[in-house]
Amino acid sequence: MLVTKCDICKKEIKSDIVVAGTDGMFSRQTFCLKCGKPVLNFLNKIKKNKKISKN
Repeated sequence: MLVTKCDICKKEIKSDIVVAGTDGMFSRQTFCLKCGKPVLNFLNKIKKNKKISKN
């Protein structure tokens, strides 16, 4: 059984988790939904503001 703890509040996560990472498996962070909601909002905001340029 995999026990996952939130990297912000350090509580054990028993339901859905938010995983954010930049460079593979070793630099990932796991958050509970309460702590991960602001992270998801930030990432979604960046994704919407990013312009895709076509050659």
